[in-house]
Amino acid sequence: MINKLKDEFLENHQGYENDIKNFVDFLNNQDPPSPFDSEFTIRGMSVDVILQCLKHYVDNRQIKKKEPARKFMIAVGQLMEYLFEADSKLVNETLRKQLGAPASRADSYKRICNEYIESCPNLQEKESLAALSPETVKILNDKCNEAIEKYLSINTFERIAFKNAVSALCIKLILSVGITYNVARTIRISDFDFDSGILTINGYKINLPLNLLSQMRRYISLIRQQEFESTPEYLFFGIDGDQWGKPTTSSGIPNFIRIQLNQDELEDEVNSGLTHLVKYGITQLILCGVNDAVISDLTGASHGIIGTCHDPNQKTEDWFSYLNSKLISTEFFMLDCSDFFNSQQ
Repeated sequence: MINKLKDEFLENHQGYENDIKNFVDFLNNQDPPSPFDSEFTIRGMSVDVILQCLKHYVDNRQIKKKEPARKFMIAVGQLMEYLFEADSKLVNETLRKQLGAPASRADSYKRICNEYIESCPNLQEKESLAALSPETVKILNDKCNEAIEKYLSINTFERIAFKNAVSALCIKLILSVGITYNVARTIRISDFDFDSGILTINGYKINLPLNLLSQMRRYISLIRQQEFESTPEYLFFGIDGDQWGKPTTSSGIPNFIRIQLNQDELEDEVNSGLTHLVKYGITQLILCGVNDAVISDLTGASHGIIGTCHDPNQKTEDWFSYLNSKLISTEFFMLDCSDFFNSQQ
């Protein structure tokens, strides 16, 4: 019964599968074992036992950063709450009260877990992912163009060439307008006006760069001629014709980037929602004067992501140009310029 309830919980919390599996494995491998599917184990569960589980994975370097540690504690806490709500026989009032208590209480589940995570020397804060550098973007764009042209120029359908080309087209679109993967995967073929070349994204009509526009037209013409298991509805899809799945890995983009750039150190970034690509695109929008509200609405990016794109600490030439383009439009700048020109007369 307990395993059945766990499975029901995971159906609605699919991002917690690995955390819950680790928790169950830890309990089952205890000496002596404390089987997860035992009512006795659930009734005797405590915050200390859950913390022991987290410490085990931290000590074994399976959890290295604070954010995954917080996610683990949230996942296990929500699972326990679900079990207590779903089965009246699973009585554990102490843990239940701790789970529901506010973080301000010293004995609350949130407070105890957070204090451990914040003080643990083996857990690092997640570093903010930087936008791709212009040099890397140039290399990646060239690689994308090569992959797209290869697919568009062959006479027969090749799975790998197709997958690489679709990944490349999506990468170029992300770099162009800063949309997140979640937004990109929902764009339909019907959102592209073939005649005008306008692509509608979240209600915004977008002009594409000329080369990408040409590639998009040729790509759509070609896929309309080819046969897939199901008729494609979405602009970016798999070899079966179906929409890309929610994980970025289902698109093939992370693998494409890793291979094309030959940089294994990008693994964390490309498995993190392609944030480094999105940040590049958003930074370019900011440098062109697009306001945050429009950027958020168009791209689907969080305000946290957009906020980090405003940080000009790198002091690149782009930021200097942006700053000066704004300064020359200020009232005082114009006033002082006019005074100067008047004095020269």
